[in-house]
Amino acid sequence: MDDVPFTVPNVILTLKEFLIVWLNQVLYTSNIYPTESYTKRKSFDVIVHITRSPSLQKYLEDFVDEFLNVLVSDEPSSKSGNVCSLIIVLFEQANNKVKEKYCVKMDHFVSLGDLNVDVSTIKTRSFEAETQKINIVGFDWNTVYSDLRSLLSQHVQELSRRQSNRLPFNDIFFKAVIDTSEHVNLSASEKWVKVGDTRSPATQLPKVVPIGQVSTGFLQFGCVNEYAK
Repeated sequence: MDDVPFTVPNVILTLKEFLIVWLNQVLYTSNIYPTESYTKRKSFDVIVHITRSPSLQKYLEDFVDEFLNVLVSDEPSSKSGNVCSLIIVLFEQANNKVKEKYCVKMDHFVSLGDLNVDVSTIKTRSFEAETQKINIVGFDWNTVYSDLRSLLSQHVQELSRRQSNRLPFNDIFFKAVIDTSEHVNLSASEKWVKVGDTRSPATQLPKVVPIGQVSTGFLQFGCVNEYAK
């Protein structure tokens, strides 16, 4: 990565790649889709499984694009930003009972609204060094990749542990959720669930398992899993 300029668009694209891989691992270990529909490869120097289905991959990419669009939006927002969390909910279709939740919590992500970043235009890494170049002491490709690699490795390890210990699911499926401030409009809300600021009391609190966090530059977020008891 030393030859890739350390710019805001390039870092956002790297975060996008991480989130898509993160989502793929949850779906792979939940056995919603056949194991043979995934291919094994390395991402951030971690062995991962990525869907071979073009439609599922596009769905995940569109979901992450929408999430990042809201995350870096220049719309008025609270100090902690428009987005609270990106969530994958695993539930039993027969009774809508939530079995597991996998959350990327962005409560402390540093707002980029003033930079007017258009996520929809960030498709490939730009080699134009002066395009929103980042000059923050201690914030560089080495720290970004080190933190993302560590978090992804912890994510994969916990998923593997959970997969080997959980009881078999009964007719399980998933919902992709963007937890946002209520004023935010999602461009494709029919594809995934938007959750506002209100919370309904849970009948039984889930088991919460913190996975890890990234805390470098404007990348400030953590991952938490929740398992129904």
